[in-house]
Amino acid sequence: MFGPTILPFWFVGPLAGLTMLVIAGHLLAMRDAKDRIPASRYRIRTVNGGIMLVAVPLLASAFSVIPTNRPRPFLLIWTACIGLLAVVVVLALLDAINNARLGLLEAQRLHEEHRSLIDLATRTGAEDRCDRGTPGDGAHER
Repeated sequence: MFGPTILPFWFVGPLAGLTMLVIAGHLLAMRDAKDRIPASRYRIRTVNGGIMLVAVPLLASAFSVIPTNRPRPFLLIWTACIGLLAVVVVLALLDAINNARLGLLEAQRLHEEHRSLIDLATRTGAEDRCDRGTPGDGAHER
């Protein structure tokens, strides 16, 4: 399997290794913060990270191990790389849609909380005016 490659392995190998370390670090950091991350976001990002951990060495092989003068393995590895990258992009889109959904749910929850606080403040304020006999509540009108 020796022959010309797109890039030399001495260049691609360390970059691929560093990329895999960053992805693995991100996955470990997410695992440590699992109780603070919504479950749907955690699942999508974990699957996406796992697929990226598979895609990076395949891409490194496609660039620097599989020779360009061997059409069948070259085509197969690049097809696999493109397929995995397409899955990563689709999962990223799903993550964005999920984040928008979670943001809307949070906005609705905050709006309901705000509304209940206003209602509580209105009731509390009216009760205070009645207890103190402030003007406007009919206590001083004769």
